[in-house]
Amino acid sequence: MRRIFPEGCPENSGKKLIIRSLKATAGNRSKAAKMLEISHPSLLSKIKAYDINL
Repeated sequence: MRRIFPEGCPENSGKKLIIRSLKATAGNRSKAAKMLEISHPSLLSKIKAYDINL
């Protein structure tokens, strides 16, 4: 399985990936999580940690 968020991934890169996936899915967090190959709860945690408000 390919890792979208590898260990040591710079915070800014992870934040950009999340924002890009949310924009591509019109803000649908479930679809964005699938696109990023992470669980929905993990995505929500990262959104909160990166303070993403879309």
